[in-house]
Amino acid sequence: MRRIEVDSSDSDRRRGQIAENVAATRRNRDEVFAFFADVRNLALVNPPWARLRWLSPPPETLSAGAVIDFSVRVAGLPARWRIFIRECDPPYRFVDVQI
Repeated sequence: MRRIEVDSSDSDRRRGQIAENVAATRRNRDEVFAFFADVRNLALVNPPWARLRWLSPPPETLSAGAVIDFSVRVAGLPARWRIFIRECDPPYRFVDVQI
């Protein structure tokens, strides 16, 4: 399942987008969450042409409040990304926000 939703709340609130991906796997929830909670694995789930590069050392563990700085290539050009981990509820979910 893939869901992309645009927030249609009133104009006083910040508008944003939500992208949610769900995939079936034969691994248990704890294993899958541990893989994605290791921020260094972000390089493994991005295509090689994106050339993920850390701009600051990634946190050792994923936790609410963490900030992750990296760059990737988009259409061949480097783009800086800063991600803020807003929520972390192991082993069920984490919520990250691009800032």
